[in-house]
Amino acid sequence: MLIKDSEPIKSNSDHHREYGDVMHLEEADDTNLGYFVLPEVFLTEICKSFAPNAVAELLLK
Repeated sequence: MLIKDSEPIKSNSDHHREYGDVMHLEEADDTNLGYFVLPEVFLTEICKSFAPNAVAELLLK
């Protein structure tokens, strides 16, 4: 999860420090989710029979 300044929240304590026990709707609007995928999983599971470069380009959009 990224906070409004595009800084990553790396741990539960970071999340708690930023939002406390509850995240309000206004705060949720300023966050983004990011996913990390290992290269082998990207190639074998996400791309399967598609060209990896084409898949990566679509995911970036």
